[in-house]
Amino acid sequence: MFRNADENRLIMIRATITPSIHSHNSITAYDDIYFPMSVGKVGGANQPTWAAFVGNTYEYTFALNDYIHLPSQEVLHKYKEGSAIEAHVHIVTNGLDVTARYVNYEIEYTLGNTSAAMSAATIITTGDYTIPANTTDRTHLYITFPTSIAGAGYRIGGAIKMRFRRIALTGGGAAPTSSPFVLMVGMHILMDSIGSRNVATK
Repeated sequence: MFRNADENRLIMIRATITPSIHSHNSITAYDDIYFPMSVGKVGGANQPTWAAFVGNTYEYTFALNDYIHLPSQEVLHKYKEGSAIEAHVHIVTNGLDVTARYVNYEIEYTLGNTSAAMSAATIITTGDYTIPANTTDRTHLYITFPTSIAGAGYRIGGAIKMRFRRIALTGGGAAPTSSPFVLMVGMHILMDSIGSRNVATK
């Protein structure tokens, strides 16, 4: 709406917004699907420790072989169907070590479209990730899983379920003196729209 200065009257402009705007391969854009640790379910053994984090907040730390079942998430409607998904984990150091330290994590995941069988469980690992010597206490670190999750055939509205676990190092490095906090697992998805034109299809 704007005012016409010459005629001193209001003019109304109506715009129709299409609910899904596609990139037509002209841009590359990503978003995250989040799997927070604090709402996961622990098992009867190898439970992570709910520990004081910063101020009055708490978060889980994971010793060797500790694991947690993370909440299921839906594949977002902005997802570029069939594209690969990059998994990563956000950790925070728990103390300062004067020498380099190493951690290794895995996720075991299954995913599936609606009205279709869930995939066979697949395990991917970060490999030994280096925490540099003298890294400040409570430093936030990002660790990617080198193996992408194949997205071929997967569509919006699908479900992803996973278990997260800290596993043994594959090299000869030393683990941190105190187990790092783990904030969340994230999955970067490639976007080709801001949503979908229909409830269940692009």
